[in-house]
Amino acid sequence: MPRKHDIDAEDAFRYLQQGREEGLDHYFRAHYRPLSYFAYKLLEDASLAEEMAAEAFVKLWERRTSLSGAAGVKAWLFRTVRNACLDHLRAARRLRIGREGLEAASEAAGASALHYLIETEMVQQVLIQLETLPDGSREIFRLFYLEDKNLKEIAEELQVSVSTVKSQKARALELLRRKLPHLCLTLLFLF
Repeated sequence: MPRKHDIDAEDAFRYLQQGREEGLDHYFRAHYRPLSYFAYKLLEDASLAEEMAAEAFVKLWERRTSLSGAAGVKAWLFRTVRNACLDHLRAARRLRIGREGLEAASEAAGASALHYLIETEMVQQVLIQLETLPDGSREIFRLFYLEDKNLKEIAEELQVSVSTVKSQKARALELLRRKLPHLCLTLLFLF
């Protein structure tokens, strides 16, 4: 029997439909962080975003037998989180602005959701490829872009020269550009 970390998407889907926790675990590990990020971009509230992402997995478990195939689970999860976030935003806006202007606000929120869904997918692809970089380049990239440290702070932390940090950062970016030629890496500068 395969370990739960070694199962593929088809096995995970079959396990999920059978009510086996390995199936849910597979989808949770693959999608919880991107879903939380996506919800955070919509809600700008980290704990609420995590709650929305977690609730999507509860709903996935409850509706597991009604899903039609493994290929649609990811889209279903993102749709579920998007809808929950938009419902939350609509309720909050209703309290703030009343009925007037609600339709315009809902349309703007829907457009933002699409933007953040695309951004989330891009960030997820970068993070996946980041794990394939050599250790030094990966660590410097992570400290600079994900932890927002400056070159001097990184050099001090890693006990290397600033020029080493610069060259490793440039190497990481070049390797990522090669691995993700279709992806706009300017997204990295949003961090």
